[in-house]
Formats: sequence, structure tokens, C-alpha cells
Amino acid sequence: MNAEDFAYWFNIVEAGIWSVIAVVVMAANFRRQKRLSFNLPLGVTFLVFALSDYIEANIGSFWDSWWLFAMKAACVLSMAYHVVKYYKGLKAEPPVYSPGAK
Repeated sequence: MNAEDFAYWFNIVEAGIWSVIAVVVMAANFRRQKRLSFNLPLGVTFLVFALSDYIEANIGSFWDSWWLFAMKAACVLSMAYHVVKYYKGLKAEPPVYSPGAK
């Protein structure tokens, strides 16, 4: 297997992994309606990132086309935004009291 074949299959597998993560994150919307505004945009971000990996697998490297680089950069910025938003939300929400918990 040469380097181009390896890069192609690596990006295909990576696209599959990001797609699975996207489905899991978006499926969490059905369990927690409260987090709909958080999970849905994050899931779409993962899905777009998976699409960018699929495109990268078929055209070569992401730095050869400015629009693919911009697409990936926007996804990374969105992921970073959601990480910050998640941790700020953890600090803002008081712990839930459960009478049966020890």
C-alpha cells in the first residue's frame, strides 16, 4: 500500500468515525430535549467534518483547496465553541440532588 492509498483509507475511516459520533450526539436529542440547542448544532458540525474528510479522501490534501481548509477550520472553531459552552454550562448548573444517592 502506497502513501496515497493509505491517506485515502485513513480519511475514509476518519469520516466514518466522525459520522458515528455525529449520529450519537444527535441521537442524544431524543433523550434530552433540554440540550436540543446544544447537541443538534454539535452533531451537524461533526457531520460536516465527516463530509470534509470524505472530500479530502477524494481530492487529496485539505491545504490544496482553500474552501476545504475553510470548511475544516469552521468545524474546528465550532467544536471549540461547543467545548467552552459545555464547560460553562457545567459551572452554571447546580448539582442535582438525588435523595437515594450516597
